[in-house]
Amino acid sequence: MFDNLPVELVREVVEHAAAADRHDACALALVSRAVHAWTLPVLLSRVSLRTVAQAARFIALLHARADAESYFRHTRALRVACPLSLGWFRGAEHALEYNVEDATTGEKSLYLTIDSIETLARVFPTLQHFAAPRLLLDALAPFASFCPRALGVDSMTGAAFWAPTLRASVVRLHIDLAQGSHKPQTEYDFARFPALTHLEMTLPTTKVSLKAISSIIAAARKAKLASVTVHVPRKEHFEVVDKTVKALKVPRISVVRGNATVDAY
Repeated sequence: MFDNLPVELVREVVEHAAAADRHDACALALVSRAVHAWTLPVLLSRVSLRTVAQAARFIALLHARADAESYFRHTRALRVACPLSLGWFRGAEHALEYNVEDATTGEKSLYLTIDSIETLARVFPTLQHFAAPRLLLDALAPFASFCPRALGVDSMTGAAFWAPTLRASVVRLHIDLAQGSHKPQTEYDFARFPALTHLEMTLPTTKVSLKAISSIIAAARKAKLASVTVHVPRKEHFEVVDKTVKALKVPRISVVRGNATVDAY
């Protein structure tokens, strides 16, 4: 069907089809090497690691590819949704990662070596959106080249120690307190993020939500944020928090029932 069309036009059709549906993009990538190269930017534009096994394979791929920097140059959003811890193993940087299972909860965590952390920072210098457990962010923050515009984290603890280059680049910040066992802080200082305009928070329960609301409102007013969105998953919690916010009459704060994340990329 495409025999009589210019290569440039065929490429445009393929890229449009790949961008419209990621499943089609995966299928198109198997057609030929040329089509694979055309669809690669779409396939790698968003990387979401939902399990420890996926994260382990991904980290191994970064180490295995000599051209990892150029291979992942199209990646603009990276989300690590699985539990992740950091392992500082001097003299054992050759061990890319290993899994540890919590005997009580049965939850597995991925431990990264220093070598893996440095690889992540080097490969994704142009990352636009990054969402991951705070421990991983703490490890990447010192690298001046790591400065995404949007961050998704499970806690703001330790933000004061993040590199100024990282804090200066963040425009959108999503704090998901529904992940893990982190408690809301009594005070949030967003003045450290001079470019911040949009804040999102996911709060797990009515009790936690109401405790956090006053801190969020104070921070929003002080930082002069354009918008603050509070996500409350459960219906009964949503109604309580929504009525509280409306009673306080802060127009920039909206309450949403649902668990949306910083994945708006």
